[in-house]
Amino acid sequence: AIDNVKDNEIGKANIKQNWGNTIILNHGEGLFSSLSHLKRKSITVKEGEKVKKGDVIAKCGNSGRSPTPHLHFQFQLTDKLGDKTYKFPFSHYLVKCDGTLELKTFDYPVEGKCVRNIETHKGLKNAYDFKLGDEFEIDYKLNGQNLKEHWEIKVDILNSVYIENKNGDRLFIYPNEKVFYITNYIGGRTSSLYFFYLTSVSLPLGFYENLSWRDSFPVSITVKSWIRYITEFFLLFKQSIVSLAEIRFAEKKEDYFVIESKIINKGLGLFGFFREEGSGEVIVSSEGEIKTFFFKNKQTNFEAKINKKGLS
Repeated sequence: AIDNVKDNEIGKANIKQNWGNTIILNHGEGLFSSLSHLKRKSITVKEGEKVKKGDVIAKCGNSGRSPTPHLHFQFQLTDKLGDKTYKFPFSHYLVKCDGTLELKTFDYPVEGKCVRNIETHKGLKNAYDFKLGDEFEIDYKLNGQNLKEHWEIKVDILNSVYIENKNGDRLFIYPNEKVFYITNYIGGRTSSLYFFYLTSVSLPLGFYENLSWRDSFPVSITVKSWIRYITEFFLLFKQSIVSLAEIRFAEKKEDYFVIESKIINKGLGLFGFFREEGSGEVIVSSEGEIKTFFFKNKQTNFEAKINKKGLS
């Protein structure tokens, strides 16, 4: 940490102490980050001290080669002041583009774009906070047939958290402070757990109007058509089918959120004629409960009500 460089007058720069007041953080595994041009005497941490996400460690300043107050942030591979930038992805952030917001995951901000952090919404965060031992009762209708299903949250020997039903179908989830992820599904294609996967594959836990994002599925899980088996031969050369999700927040109602999704299976190249589409919807109360979720395509009409065990 360097904390003794004077702040410049606006319009002037200190080219002798190029980086100004700086903190270099050691993230472990050979990764470091550097924050420069900080305000003099504003650093609140010292060498060897541990910091965590959310800690205030300094104030933005105008020290070093800086004609106007700003923060220079970079990843690098050593603790050397002024070392070259290392291209390392951010886990998730929002980017403003043409008046809309888009969620980026494990990506790199592009020059000139306006980016921001995700501010979580208590209701969404509570709704997708699946805790070990939680149980849920699902009443659902699949192509006119009324069915029931029981879910329980479990963890395996590798500390992977998953939701399991009585048939042994498993939906693996990745708990994250800002974004809910489903990492894998193992099981049949008629369970409510499968359709929850299709409609909730990922979700930023903060509400923003006009926010959209994309995700993808393994073709082996979502494509039921005979064409999938033919295209598997061509995997030796290149991918012939992709399965994508386009997801967005619909306009927020007074006491609930609506998350809309479109699932698109489409062929590439020689199989460009192939295309399947389905639509999904999840309704979450502002208080923090997933109430219902729906999925529909040419072959399937699914709707479900979810109730956490112990709650009316």
